[in-house]
Amino acid sequence: MKNSDFKETIERLRKLDARTRGDLLDVADDYLKKTGKAELLEKIVAKTADYGYSLTFKEIHAMRWYPVAMEIALFFSMIEILGWEEKDIKEFGKSFVKISFIERILAKYFIAVEKTYQQAPVIWRRHMDSGELETHEFNKAKKYCVLRLKGLDLHPLYCIFLAGMFEGMADFITGSKINRCQESQCVFRGDDYHEFIVSWE
Repeated sequence: MKNSDFKETIERLRKLDARTRGDLLDVADDYLKKTGKAELLEKIVAKTADYGYSLTFKEIHAMRWYPVAMEIALFFSMIEILGWEEKDIKEFGKSFVKISFIERILAKYFIAVEKTYQQAPVIWRRHMDSGELETHEFNKAKKYCVLRLKGLDLHPLYCIFLAGMFEGMADFITGSKINRCQESQCVFRGDDYHEFIVSWE
């Protein structure tokens, strides 16, 4: 997996006035413990420092706002140190929902699948203060929905993480064990926005 553009991406994002909650920062060590990789935490912290962000995990709070560049720096560091492939990134996205405060937000809005889907832009805004998540289509009969993300272009690998996160959210709200999410359109492939199709059985 090529990572030659990681530092360039961090520098680009550092200039943005974009913030995210600290939940990804907060749950990274829990995820490493869960997957038996806790001994690599120091290396990941050191790598994140190479990108210009010093992390002390015990001081991170899930509900505080942090620069989005810091989150991406940690994300890239985990990819590099853990040697993740695309399937690993997507699995991390799915697990992230189960560990983070997003699940508590979902529980607040959970009434029915369609109702929770309609609340997706609100849930997004509670997690990220930049970008607009739009609910483009919901098909109850065919069991799929379409989400569009505009105005926030982080990195193609983060798109894979988001696909995993949306899949994990579908696990929570549909109760189905078979959920899928694919990015059908992507700014990094020349499209005008990011589009995710989530389906379930």
